[in-house]
Amino acid sequence: MKLKRLSIVLMTICLVATLCSCGQSDAPAPAPGGSSAPAQPDAKPIEIKLTTTDPSTAVTVTELYNTAKRISERTGGMVDIQVYPDGQMLVYQEGVEALMSNANLIMNASASYFSDYVPVMGTVLSPYLYDSREIAAEFFVSEYWGGIVEECKAKGFYPICNNGLIGYRSVIASTPVNTLAEMQKLDLRIPSSDVMIQLFTALGVNYQTLAFADTFSACQTGMIDGLEGVPLTITSNSLWDCLKPCVYSKTNHTLDVYGMFVGYDFWMSIPEEYRAVIEEELTQWGIDATAACVREEETTIAGTLEEHGVQVVEIADLSEFKAAAEKVITSQPRGQEVLDQVAAIAAKQG
Repeated sequence: MKLKRLSIVLMTICLVATLCSCGQSDAPAPAPGGSSAPAQPDAKPIEIKLTTTDPSTAVTVTELYNTAKRISERTGGMVDIQVYPDGQMLVYQEGVEALMSNANLIMNASASYFSDYVPVMGTVLSPYLYDSREIAAEFFVSEYWGGIVEECKAKGFYPICNNGLIGYRSVIASTPVNTLAEMQKLDLRIPSSDVMIQLFTALGVNYQTLAFADTFSACQTGMIDGLEGVPLTITSNSLWDCLKPCVYSKTNHTLDVYGMFVGYDFWMSIPEEYRAVIEEELTQWGIDATAACVREEETTIAGTLEEHGVQVVEIADLSEFKAAAEKVITSQPRGQEVLDQVAAIAAKQG
């Protein structure tokens, strides 16, 4: 552990020392119309690493490359965002530590990674919290979320946006799930996160926290009946080869939400006019990535599932699932408060 922590510290020092040396003085302001005047000859571009665990082939990463290009164009090349997909560097806890050290880093990640600093950041991603993407989108631009952002800034990091509504996680198994009683008959693989363990315990479902690499063979041998995940989990791992039949039942127990996070001191060191461009474009990334994920689910993924005979089950009534899971939400920091805020948005949307 000491050697690992030392490596993290050294990597962070290198990032801070090398990336922060990129000059930010004498930088031209973006010109009207979204573009920038040519940079002064002695001006140095601001280089920023943007890291993500998403694979390079994912539509979310395609949108990241497009976003980085637009930011460069609009700042006259003075902001150079370099995208690192596939978890190549500084993701998970290592990324959080580098970010909190104010390296020139933007991290595409789940808000829950920062719950050690602001506990409610985990609560806002609780299971069965958002009945639709539209409700989630409204929550993450609400005044209440704005208050949470202020708490984050006080703790040393800044959520640039949190609107990448990637998709709902559901049950993928060898038998269909229409009711909670049917789900309780299954033995499922789940991630080893605290909230997921709390959820499946509250639902009364048998589970194992296997490493994902072991899941395919466990399904194949009948050690487990299936797993939970997004539709891409099925297609990217050809789960129809180990689950026969392969059934995707839309329990929609958790919405995967990803945002863009940055160390606050580093963020404030960027000229204001460039911060405005970066924030606008990364917020647009969330909108575009969400739309791309929806399109992919409805077209490419849906077609692949049909081609390989994967049965898709639309669950008519999720109320018993939600009722069983509500105590998971309320047990989280400020859980009832968050639940009330989301309920008010849902009521307003009708």
